[in-house]
Amino acid sequence: MRLSRSFDCLTNGSEFKVVGMELERADDDENVAYTGPDYKTLDPSLQDSVQTYLEARGINAELGSYIFDVQRDKESKMYMRWLTDVEKFLN
Repeated sequence: MRLSRSFDCLTNGSEFKVVGMELERADDDENVAYTGPDYKTLDPSLQDSVQTYLEARGINAELGSYIFDVQRDKESKMYMRWLTDVEKFLN
C-alpha cells in the first residue's frame, strides 16, 4: 500500500497559505481516493500543524516568493513573444 499526499497552496509573493489537501491510498489492485472534509472546516490547530509540516520541508513563503517571481517572468516573456508575433503578422 502506498499513500500519496497533495496539498493545494496559494501565494501572493510574500505569504504562503495551505488551502486544501488530499490523501490517496494505492493498493496493488486498486486506487482509493478520499479527499476528506473541506480543509476550511478542519480544526485550526490541525491546519497550523499542516502548515508547520510543509514549512519544515521547505514549502514556505520563500518558495512561494520564488514561484511567484518565476511565474511573473514567464508571463512577461510569453507576452513579449505574443507582441512580436502580432508585429510580424501585421507587417
